[in-house]
Amino acid sequence: MMTIKKRFIDAINRGELGTPDSFGVLVTQKEFLAYFPDITSQYRTAFLPGATIEKGRTRATCARYLFRIKKGVYRVHNDVLDAKTEQANIGDFYRLLHKVTGKPRLSLSKK
Repeated sequence: MMTIKKRFIDAINRGELGTPDSFGVLVTQKEFLAYFPDITSQYRTAFLPGATIEKGRTRATCARYLFRIKKGVYRVHNDVLDAKTEQANIGDFYRLLHKVTGKPRLSLSKK
């Protein structure tokens, strides 16, 4: 089972959750709750505040990757988006390579 964090980041990167702007992606508490109706615990209301980067800090960490813009509105840190997008692009490349060549992996050894 995927973690809520992974599901959240995947939804953001697929464009299913949040609103893109010039600084990243904005997500509201209301959108989050509507997108994840299967989460029934207090975690529903604690997830976004718990992932918020502390005031005065600018770097994302594995646990903190949101900026609080105002009550109920958060911006996803660009580093999270870039890393996820890059991983997805690499995965797409290897899937396409496998489809074209029929080889599941690249071999770097000389024969």
